[in-house]
Amino acid sequence: MPSSVTSIKAECPRCGAVRLGPPDVIVRVCIDDGAGSYRFRCPSCTTAAVHEASPAICALLRQAGCDEEIWRLPAELGERRVGPAFTADDLIDFHLLLSGDDWESALTGSQRES
Repeated sequence: MPSSVTSIKAECPRCGAVRLGPPDVIVRVCIDDGAGSYRFRCPSCTTAAVHEASPAICALLRQAGCDEEIWRLPAELGERRVGPAFTADDLIDFHLLLSGDDWESALTGSQRES
């Protein structure tokens, strides 16, 4: 049972070491690959911070009373990739396309009526 005086030391990217209570920390675990992390908002500067965490650290944080958030990898990662790889030239072409007035018709293949 977590103690009501549990204090968790974490690193804010702006302020350095900060002390948090279990309600301030969310443990995140990926159900697909077991990757773990924890997130919090700094009590001093309100910067959002996320840090990777081993399974042992995740277990300790849960035991201390932190809530856990389970998530999955995006389904798109499992999709079969076909066609050529997207290149820097493709990105430039896309940017130029979007800067024109007829970008929507160019993307959908339809023609605007004049």
